Amino acid sequence: MNPFHINDFLILHLARTFLTRALLSAENQSKVEQILTDEGCGAADGCSVNMTFLGQEGDRLFSNIEMGPAVESQNRSQLNIFTASPGEFIIHCNKLV
Repeated sequence: MNPFHINDFLILHLARTFLTRALLSAENQSKVEQILTDEGCGAADGCSVNMTFLGQEGDRLFSNIEMGPAVESQNRSQLNIFTASPGEFIIHCNKLV
């Protein structure tokens, strides 16, 4: 059981917990991007998702998706996507401003 509190939600936006649970149903990166974008609503807060799909054809790609909360003028989450091929690296840092 995951308890939710009213402070976990911003009005009209989804908590990232619901979006990240929905990722379990994604069969490919396109579906992941669709889930995280959450068109029409957007996320109340952000998160970072690291992923690869083990059953895909060809080289195994590794992706990092930073999901930022929806801004007032848009009803969708902000996504920043990095994808690495075999032999490449992703270095990621956050800076609280």
